[in-house]
Amino acid sequence: MMGNTSGNYNEGYAHPDSKHKIVTVIVGFSREWPYERGRLRMLRSENREDCAFEFPPEFGKMCMFRVCDHSYHGFLPQKGQRMSLQLCYVDSEMYVKKEYCATTGARSPSRCRCCARSWITPPPHRRQINESRIERNGGDFPRPF
Repeated sequence: MMGNTSGNYNEGYAHPDSKHKIVTVIVGFSREWPYERGRLRMLRSENREDCAFEFPPEFGKMCMFRVCDHSYHGFLPQKGQRMSLQLCYVDSEMYVKKEYCATTGARSPSRCRCCARSWITPPPHRRQINESRIERNGGDFPRPF
């Protein structure tokens, strides 16, 4: 998630993440974060002001949390460049296939032109490569999704 934040009020709204996510990890890559606002806030409730602690997206810092129905987080709007990497551990391969495109990183089929026609099933040439890898490794090589 690298880019500029707009500073709009509804940017960074409080939310607990998808019920399919188990753990979320955020690694900061910004050289510095001199702003008072815009840090990731771990919240005690749906209120962005009810903050337990703040995480600046600075280089080398990492924030990891278990996702549940009350793991609210968000940030106060701040215009500026935020650079971070988000990793999510999820409960099913189907969720990943439904939500993300492995080629472009698009969040949904409607945003992904390369996968619109075969969102779940990889193209035939990719299936053949994957199946030959599995055969070479005695059948226990995990199938990539």
